[in-house]
Order: sequence, then C-alpha cells, then structure tokens
Amino acid sequence: MNTYEASFALSEQRLKDNGFKTLALAELDMPEVQQADNFDKTEVNYVSVGPEDAPHVILHATPMFTRVEPHFALRLMAQQKALGDEYRILGVEGYVPEPGAFDNAEKAQMRKGILAPIAARLLIAAEAANVTSEQKVYAYGYSLGADTAVQLTHDVLTDENRGVVNLQGVGAIEPARVIKRSPAKLFLGDFNASGKELYENVTASEVPALIEAFGADVEDPNKKAFDAVIAKGVLRYIRAGVKQNLAIVKGLSTDVTTRQLHTIIEQSDMPVLIGRQKRSKITPASVLEELDTKHPDRTRLHFIHENGDHSADDNIRKSAARILFFAGLAK
Repeated sequence: MNTYEASFALSEQRLKDNGFKTLALAELDMPEVQQADNFDKTEVNYVSVGPEDAPHVILHATPMFTRVEPHFALRLMAQQKALGDEYRILGVEGYVPEPGAFDNAEKAQMRKGILAPIAARLLIAAEAANVTSEQKVYAYGYSLGADTAVQLTHDVLTDENRGVVNLQGVGAIEPARVIKRSPAKLFLGDFNASGKELYENVTASEVPALIEAFGADVEDPNKKAFDAVIAKGVLRYIRAGVKQNLAIVKGLSTDVTTRQLHTIIEQSDMPVLIGRQKRSKITPASVLEELDTKHPDRTRLHFIHENGDHSADDNIRKSAARILFFAGLAK
C-alpha cells in the first residue's frame, strides 16, 4: 500500500544505500546549472538530475528567494535518489527577482495572481532539456513553487497553446496563493511566523553537504550565525528587484491556486497532491477541507498534513519521502 510512512522508510533506505547522507559537498557530483534561451528576457536557469531518457520527468519549480543554488540542487538530488533512475528531475528557476525577467504586462498579471509568466519558464526549460512527448511529466513544487506547479497544470489543461508536455499529475506542497489576504499579512505576518524551524530542518536532514551549503553550524545552539546568513540572503533577493518581488507577493495574496485546483480536479483525472504543515499559516487546513468537501468522489485527490512549519521541505529526508509518495500516487 502506498502511504507516506512507507515512502519515508523506502526513501531512507535508498539514501543510505547510495551513500548520499555521508558525503560532503566537494565529494558529490553536483549538477551543472544550464541556461535556456528566453528570447529577449532573462535566461531560464535549470538543473537536471537523473537520466535524460527516464520515462518520468518532474518539473520542480523553485520556491521564493531560491535559485538553482547548491542547497536546492541537493534537495533535488536526494529526491531523485529516492525515486530511482526511472525519474529525471528538472529544477527550474521560476522565481527571478532581477528586472528583465518579466515585462510590465507580465508583472501586472502576477499582481492579479496569474503566475503564467513564471510557469512558462518551466516549459522553456523542458524544451531546452529535450523533454519528449513520450515522457510522462509531472509538475511539482513547494511554497511559490507549488503555486507555480498548479498554474502550469491549469494552463496546460485549459490553453491549447500550452499543451506541449505530456502532463500526468501535480504536487503542490504548502502553496500560498490559496486564500485572500493582504500582502503585508502574508509576507510580514504568515511567512515570517511560519519558517522559524529552518535551522532544525536543515540539521535534521543529517546530510553534511546540505549543512555545509546552508552554512549551518551544528555546534551553535543559538544559531545566530545561521540566522544572519539566511537574513542576508533574503535581503539580497529583495534588493535585486523590489517591484518584481512586490508583484509576486501581491499575487500570492489571492486565492487563484484554490480556484485553479477546482478546475484541474473537475477537468481531469490526473493525481493531485496537496500538502500542508500544521505549524504553518501559509496553507490553512480549511483550504484542503473545502477541496475534499466539494470533490468527495475524486479518488485521485490526496492530502498530506504534516507536523512541521513552512521550512519543512528543507529537511531533504522528508522532502525525498514526500516526492516518492507523490510518484506512487501518479503511477
């Protein structure tokens, strides 16, 4: 039986068997960051993990304030090792703060909650990475990446011009664009209150390379140096494109993801996984309850309620188990 608990046990065994949990950053064969041409806009950065001809491809969108940097690549590597060589993961930079990535019309779309300009970057990367129509493709993400995955799935289903990949399922963990709230409430309130356990999640991964990539000191019980590094990184992203970040945050303060999920569920039979963390305010339980109530007969609609906060995906042991569970639902 496919359960999250069984997926966690299998994932743990696979990560142990291939030695991933014991290697330092310099000992790992890190994926090279590649660029996909985006016409006159900022190139789309992505990394590819797993065999290019794997029958299954997961398009994994970046969360906010995250690029395809080492700690994100390590998350993808752990996920792919848990999945095995039947899967290839493309980690794609949907989030880009710098001016030039999106024009004024696209930023206007994003302020209304339409993340199509971000989702389109996943399709650009898929084409550049030679994803074929024979390969089964899944959209997946965490936080902003979850909202991007839902947007991509919605667009592929409802816009004939976007049906360029063989999309078979969507996994959205901790999406933010699920209820209407003010941007200040979302960013300064809910986001700020929901990611306090980042240090604990990084160190609980028990992966030396991840701890190194984050600059975490396991002997620093006050984690002051770690918090300073994270705060500096977030500030760098904010300063890189204030207007662009504001457009995204305003878009995430809408309920468009919830509405798009209803459309996806009604118009397809693809597996849909929605996950939330109980100590996070980003995805309220009421959103999952509404989906479950309105679609009681939908056998391929699944939920995960975990005892964590919004930083839980940075525990890459659990992140690997979660995507393995999703893959089991999609088969």
